[in-house]
Amino acid sequence: METTVNFGNIFNVFKKNWKLILLTGILGLLVSSVLTFIIITPKYEATVQILVSRKNASQANYYNDQQADIQMINTYKDIITNDVILRSVRQNMIALYNINLSMSDLKSDIAVETQANSQVFSINVTDTNSNRGSKLANQVAKVFKEKVKNIVDINNVTIVSESQPSSVPVTPKKGENLILGTAVGILLGIIIVYVRDALDINVRDVEDITKNLGLINLGVVNRQDKRN
Repeated sequence: METTVNFGNIFNVFKKNWKLILLTGILGLLVSSVLTFIIITPKYEATVQILVSRKNASQANYYNDQQADIQMINTYKDIITNDVILRSVRQNMIALYNINLSMSDLKSDIAVETQANSQVFSINVTDTNSNRGSKLANQVAKVFKEKVKNIVDINNVTIVSESQPSSVPVTPKKGENLILGTAVGILLGIIIVYVRDALDINVRDVEDITKNLGLINLGVVNRQDKRN
């Protein structure tokens, strides 16, 4: 037995229940609004850019030295998130700003971002406090600059740009969250309408018999009260 999909009937079902679909969309928008503006704590990102290169590299081997510096960036990433750097950063944050952060917090908040074929890489710090995140990013860069020369054979570390406190949070993304919440609400409403219609086996009118079931209408018998 072949089953055909009647898109006209599906459209009519959705058309009859558009208020329910609209309601679930509004509910999705309200839920995402509460999560975005009330429940989720905003986080800010602080960024410091660092350039590491061989200061005394010869012109003849400049390209090879440059490629070697680029390949070393992955090593620098590991060094920055190592306890050797983070332990000093933690001590500096306590001594300079009276900010006590655990080692696990430092490792989770700090990330290193690189760009293809570039000797410049970024230290990104994500924090719920913009000023604290900016101070932490700058301290990581300064400690790295001081200590990396004793760890790796390198002689030129430059902090290209220091971090400044940001007033714009990176999370939550308000617009995207509201759109996603509304879309999820509408999708949920469509699913509810479709499932409810698929499970409904009641015959409401003559059209259900003639069009949906393919039967012939022989007539209509009105309901009679027993007393009549």
